[in-house]
Amino acid sequence: MEICNDFQLALAGLVDSYDTRPFVGKKHSVPRPRKPKAVEALKTLTMPSGLQVTLMPARRIVTGSGARVRGIYPSHRYGHPIHWEAPTERDLLHVLEFSRLTSNVIHQPSRLKFTFADRVIDYTPDYLVLGSLMEPAIAECKPKKFLQLQAISDRLAEIREVFDVLGMRFVVVDETKFANPTLWENVHKLRSAQAPRRRAPYDAKVNDVLRALDFTTFGELALLVGQSTGLQLIADGKYGFDLRQQLTGSTQISQTIQEECDVATFLFS
Repeated sequence: MEICNDFQLALAGLVDSYDTRPFVGKKHSVPRPRKPKAVEALKTLTMPSGLQVTLMPARRIVTGSGARVRGIYPSHRYGHPIHWEAPTERDLLHVLEFSRLTSNVIHQPSRLKFTFADRVIDYTPDYLVLGSLMEPAIAECKPKKFLQLQAISDRLAEIREVFDVLGMRFVVVDETKFANPTLWENVHKLRSAQAPRRRAPYDAKVNDVLRALDFTTFGELALLVGQSTGLQLIADGKYGFDLRQQLTGSTQISQTIQEECDVATFLFS
């Protein structure tokens, strides 16, 4: 992950303060922030433009009751569960689980207060997406029907301008980003390959052998290790392919991260 300014450094540092270990003995395993030393503000930055940014603890997510659709995504890739509070957020997590461009996803990393000379803007990001090769990005998930409302459109435009000043990518994500049946077919295949009861055992020796061989298609990989293990290796991020294409024996795969083929390219391009 590349850190390019003080704001990105402060936000990334805040992520390190989160305890993503699951609760022990609870029905659901959820990430929780450690108690900050300062309750009111974790950090305040003054940018060269005069903009003052205050980072504050995000609210605790209410679970188990209420009419709002919400849940916890058990991420194998990132090693910790991630909250979602709307179907669009859940769909984004499904997709990012198999993105090799991302290194971590944090739900509501901080409440932010942007103080200008003439106004104050309060904002809580939906997700901070950390890139394995790219700069971090803020993902704001909204249904397309909400984006057509003038009040929401104006607010998001205002927030985007703030992040432009901060030198950080701000991406609005709606359901049209995932309107591809082939994408979901592949996501479900890979998610199924992650299931403990379906995982085929393999060890580090397999990885060493595969690194020494030059595979170009999924069929070649499956011929050596079997289709189930091949899917598991892709689900674990050992290999990648364009999830928007059908996964067949002739599908091109690669150990090298190919930005243009990654399913999360829209967050970083």
